[in-house]
Amino acid sequence: MKRTVFGSTAVAVAAILLASCGGGGSPTSSGPPPTSLLTKRAFVSNEFTGSIQIVDATNDTLNSHSFTSGSGPQTMVVSGNKSFTLVFNAGSNILARADNATEARISTATLPDHTDSLAVSSDGTKGYAAVRNAPSTTGTPLGVVSFVDYTANTNTAVDVALARRLVLGPDGAKLLVFSDNSDSVTVIDTATKAKTVVGGFDRPAWGVFSSDSKTAFIMNCGPECGGTAAGVAQLNMTSNTITTAVAVSAATVGLLDGTNLYVAGTVTAGTGGGRLDVLNTAGLAVTKSGVVINDGFHTTMTISNGRVFVGARACSNVTEGCLSIYNSGAGMATIGTPKGEITGMQAISGRTIVYVVEGGELRIYDSSTSTEKLPPPVDIVGKAWDVKTVD
Repeated sequence: MKRTVFGSTAVAVAAILLASCGGGGSPTSSGPPPTSLLTKRAFVSNEFTGSIQIVDATNDTLNSHSFTSGSGPQTMVVSGNKSFTLVFNAGSNILARADNATEARISTATLPDHTDSLAVSSDGTKGYAAVRNAPSTTGTPLGVVSFVDYTANTNTAVDVALARRLVLGPDGAKLLVFSDNSDSVTVIDTATKAKTVVGGFDRPAWGVFSSDSKTAFIMNCGPECGGTAAGVAQLNMTSNTITTAVAVSAATVGLLDGTNLYVAGTVTAGTGGGRLDVLNTAGLAVTKSGVVINDGFHTTMTISNGRVFVGARACSNVTEGCLSIYNSGAGMATIGTPKGEITGMQAISGRTIVYVVEGGELRIYDSSTSTEKLPPPVDIVGKAWDVKTVD
């Protein structure tokens, strides 16, 4: 929505019209608008200021409007219906829920400890968080998944030892939980909170669901996480059984685009470089292997214009950076220069633009050229952490 700002001549005309209609007196200002009034928005969590800043995703400009989230906002997730955004505030372990329409925090829940991994139901009424260092309901071992119901105003802990990351299926029925130092995946029924532990993996670190929620592709981290062999295993979500598996170069994160599954990781933590493989899910066959990318622990992927953006944390960030951009047409990746670890990434729909939070700055990349827009169009004063579109 655009606003028109009237100049002094227009104001004078308006005063004459008011007088001619019998409306004497001077017009009064109603103050700034209560929202950004934008139709295509990106929320950026600013860990330093405790606010959610808003970028106009049609033209890459920072809006003057922002809203308070809490102490140290970091990771965000957006509900499928785009109505709500959950924000983890690391300074107080508060999981805040923001109303995207009013651009305001409307409710909160307290988590027992820090989380790096969130999920939200499609209607935004339920939130999930993997809390690795929280005491379990029995005291030991550490690790729970927090189930937050904003409608019922409840916050329930489900014990999952050393729960580190989680992935919610598209239909919202099943939650995959990945734990440190484990060769199993915990599957939780979100309606009943019943748990099923599925073994046979090799240090699983992440999962990607098919669009119908019937299949999950599990990333076996292997040597990078202290295991034996990296790979991808196909998990039948109805029977909770592994149906097939294939070896890959490395695997801590994946992205499904049609029948192409992009998988990235580091060959061996601390010594090996990053690699990206491409698989065809029709037979779980590797179609491209060992594409060289940056090192580090890869946690973030997105795709735009046939380019796959891969981000990592804990990368060396000396001679090369934490971001790689894989060109599916050319079959090779461009590795960025050192700018800091990647904590957020968002492709902008309808444009060949990707927003990347890199080293605490919001950087904007053109996916048609795999280059950053310079000078940076948006300056986040403070420390940006995550970015999500909400329209």
